[in-house]
Amino acid sequence: MTPPIAKRLNQHGMTIIEVLVAAAVFMIGFSLLIALVSNSTAKFSTRELTLGRYLAQQTVTLSQARLDTLSGDTTVQMSGLQFSVARRIELDGRLAKVHVTVTRTKTGSLLADFYGEYALSYKP
Repeated sequence: MTPPIAKRLNQHGMTIIEVLVAAAVFMIGFSLLIALVSNSTAKFSTRELTLGRYLAQQTVTLSQARLDTLSGDTTVQMSGLQFSVARRIELDGRLAKVHVTVTRTKTGSLLADFYGEYALSYKP
């Protein structure tokens, strides 16, 4: 025999609808939090990568324009960020091979690794 309707309505606990609504609210809040955190991190990393690549390309181009044959390391401050730029030049007759690496000074993470070659008008 089934209990009367009044006794079934007085049962304690949550209904399946209440559980589903609570789970949906939790999932939406958690998803928004993850999206917010990952979005701010992605923008910062993209900015670092863009500046690092620009510095590496600029270093290779300036070495070619000046026909520079000196290796060296330098620290560059750009857009509130500090970068370490390492330039290595290897001479092979009248051919200069330049290798530039750019790292973020704070984290030490590699942002760019560029190679270039240029001919010298003189023999060093």
